[in-house]
Amino acid sequence: MARRRIKNVRFGRCSVSIHRDSAWNEYVVTTKAPTKRFRGTYHTDDKRDARSTAAAQIRALRRARAC
Repeated sequence: MARRRIKNVRFGRCSVSIHRDSAWNEYVVTTKAPTKRFRGTYHTDDKRDARSTAAAQIRALRRARAC
């Protein structure tokens, strides 16, 4: 599995990353946070969808003050 990082946003102890997985022809959005509620991975084949999902995750983390 070859993943290339497209974007990584870090703030506090949280991070949201977008990777391009060329083997599966998809984008992977990974959210890492200290609380289990916000941890997760989202797979999509659309770059715009990946970017909007990452932005939504960042807004949710900041709103909940999870970091």
